Formats: sequence, C-alpha cells, structure tokens
Amino acid sequence: MLKKEYDVIIIGGGIGGLVCGCYLIRKGLKTLIIEKNDTLGGYVDTFRCNGYSFNTCIRGMVGCATGGAFNRVLTDLGLEHKLDFIRPPVYDDIHFFKKKVGLHNNVEETIDEIIRQFPKEKKAVNEFFQLLRDDSAITEIYKYRRLSFQKLLNEYFKEKELKFLFSAMRIDSGLMPSRTSAIADFMLIKGNILDGGYLPNGGMKSLVELFAKYFKEKGGHVILNTFIKKIKLNKYKAEGVLSSDDLFFGAKVIVSNIDATYTFNSLLGRGNVSDKFLDEINAMEPSASVFLIYLGLGKPIKSYFRYNCSAVWHFNKSLAGGIVCLPASLIDSSFAPQNASSVTAYFGVRFEDEQYWIANKARIADIFIKRLNRILPISRRDIKLLAINSPYDLYKKTLNRDGASRGWSPCIKQFNNFFPPFQTHVENVFLAGHWVASAVGNGGVTFSALIGKKVANYIVNNHNNVAQ
Repeated sequence: MLKKEYDVIIIGGGIGGLVCGCYLIRKGLKTLIIEKNDTLGGYVDTFRCNGYSFNTCIRGMVGCATGGAFNRVLTDLGLEHKLDFIRPPVYDDIHFFKKKVGLHNNVEETIDEIIRQFPKEKKAVNEFFQLLRDDSAITEIYKYRRLSFQKLLNEYFKEKELKFLFSAMRIDSGLMPSRTSAIADFMLIKGNILDGGYLPNGGMKSLVELFAKYFKEKGGHVILNTFIKKIKLNKYKAEGVLSSDDLFFGAKVIVSNIDATYTFNSLLGRGNVSDKFLDEINAMEPSASVFLIYLGLGKPIKSYFRYNCSAVWHFNKSLAGGIVCLPASLIDSSFAPQNASSVTAYFGVRFEDEQYWIANKARIADIFIKRLNRILPISRRDIKLLAINSPYDLYKKTLNRDGASRGWSPCIKQFNNFFPPFQTHVENVFLAGHWVASAVGNGGVTFSALIGKKVANYIVNNHNNVAQ
C-alpha cells in the first residue's frame, strides 16, 4: 500500500470541502482533497454542450454583497475581487393563484409589490419584513422552535393566498409548511429575500475553479477519480483513509465532506460507531430531491418573461405541483448562442432506484416539459438540446442519500431532536458541508462554505490537540 502523510485529508471536493481546504492551506497545514469524480465541485458545476451552458443544480446564492456571509469567505482568502456576481434587479418571479410577485434586490420594492397584491395585509407585511431584517429576530421566533412554519404564517397573516406566497418562497425545503420548522424556513426566506439571487458571472463552475486554483497555488494537493471506502482507525482515532484500490493515505485529521449517513455507516462503520448513534442517523430524513431538465432552445425567450430574472416559479393551487424555471441566458448571454436560449427547470420528485429511472426518465421529462409550458411556450421543434438529471443521477454524483439536494430535511421533529455536529465522536474526524449546515434549514452553497470555514478554523485553532 502507498502511504502518504498529510496534516488533513478532506474526503469530497464539493464546495464545503474546497473552502475548508483553502482555509487550512493558508495556515500552512499540508492538505489533500480526494474526490471520486473527475472534477471538483460536486453539483456546484456548469456544463457546456453545442454552444449552450447550464448550471447543474443551483438556482442562486445568498450572502454575496459586501459584508455578506459568502463575501466574507472570499475576503478572508483575498478573492473578493477575483469573481464577479450577477444579481438581476428582480431575481425571482413567483406566479400563483393568477397573481405575480417579484423578489427585487431592493427590498422596499418587494414589500411594495406584495402590498399592492394584498393591501389589507399592509401592516402584517411590514411587521413580517421588519422581523426578517432584524438580526436578533431569531430570539423572537425561538418560541416557534417546536412549531411549523405554517403556524408562524398564521400568527402574522389572514389571507390564504398571502400565506401561500411565503410558503412558495421556501419551496426548496421540499416539504409542506405544516411539516417544516418555523425557524428553518424563516432563515431560508430571510437569506433569499435580503441578500439572495446571486450567480457567478460565467456560471457556477467559475466559483469552483477560483477556490481550486487558490488551493493548488498555495500548495494543496488534489486527487480525482478516487473512491474512499474506509476511514482507518487505530484505537478510536483516525490515522488515514483507504481507497477502493487499497491505496492508503495517512493524515492526522480527516474531514468528511460527503453524505453523513455514508460517513458513519460505511467510512467508519458499525463497531466504530455506537448502535444508538447509527440508528439515529439512519432514521433521519434527508431533504427532498429534484428532477432536472436542461433545454437548449433555438429561439429567444425574453418576450415570455416579465423580468430578466434568474428564476420563475409557477404554482397553480398546490405547492406540490410547482415548477421552477431558470432562464439562464436572460441574465448571462454567454449561456446560449445568438438568438437561442438556455433554460433549466426543476421539479420535486420522490427518490427511486436506478431501474425505475432507466424505464421512466424520458416519460417523466415529457410530462414536465408540457408542464413547463405554463411559463414558457415551447414545441419540440424549439428544443435543440435536451439533457436530464434524475434524483438517482444526483445520488451517483454526490452519494447524497436519496438524492438529497440540501442535506437534511428541516422537518419539525428532526429540527428539535437530533442533528450531527461537525465534530464526530472520533476526535480527529469532522463533518463538513450541508449535512451540518442544514440544521438551520439552509443547505446550499453559502452555508456549506460557512461550515467548511468553521471546521477549518476549529482544526487550525485546536491542531495540537486533534492531531496528536
């Protein structure tokens, strides 16, 4: 077996692992990132085909303004001027019950648009937005920690359609508001409304490339196309990792930036983890998965949209039937050839096994393309390129249990009872990414990056203790 010694090995080169690696390497810790795929980034990616570009699975980012959470990560690393972000004046446009409400990067305009639709709720809308803007408001809504987001909405609003609007704003949680934690959904909406809707110029891949370049230039090592099958322990302390090819890589500290269930059940395994803890992890509910359609259209689409926005959400009378359409070429013309368009659409669906999707992927894509016509009239002749990713494809790419798109589900029972912290019971093994961040219902790029930063800072500050 080949043995290499590192201060830290990070399993999984998604955004949490990349950011963690950047913070570690800048402090001089010899760090290796091992990724099972042939590229870094996980589902934070951009793929290109026949002149069309598509962001794989990202609707938008939060916290990218000066002083915002993600901007602080870039600033810490000296990268704040290395990447431009696009944030259209209206980044999300929500269609529901024959009404339309845009989310503006000027919050006052968002408030005005909502009040125009619901004038009788003016006082309640202003009070709710005041709560969103108040950084200490988490203490105010803490009383709802054991209650649903629906209960919180009922406290503030009377009109059913207004409650539906705010429920639609947190549709990425994948659950009905009667099932989700009030705190989790409140924080999800707060981030999106106050500082959301950002996309890196040139696509999400440019973000990954920026962190990867920094990591490598500072001396970090990356190994791709390598599957880790085991974290090797010696007397309940990790001493390295073992690949599927039986290559051993030694390290003083291990960070797992992949699925938490897989980490505890397979990488550590029963016998090294208590049965009680494994039972708790295995009983947890992952977040919902999605079915993604990528369309290269041979026509311009600007006339079909009210705004040059990054996302249009369409609902009839049910959250379950919602469609999210991402007309990427409206805000970044490099995503499609001239007089053509790049569009991604996604829909919440159940996770099924590989055989199900082999048999049904094309049929389900046809159903959803027809549903997409509620927003964007297209015919088969318009479609010059079609690509599809099912929940099983997401699982294969990331190992996320049940193709989870945002880590753990923010359901009430789960939020109040158990979430694994970034520190595991093995003192030199840590978790990173959205399997920790989703404890507040906010899996996603920014919060995965923040957990990567938090883990790295802990390792740096406690290196002598955790690496002995």
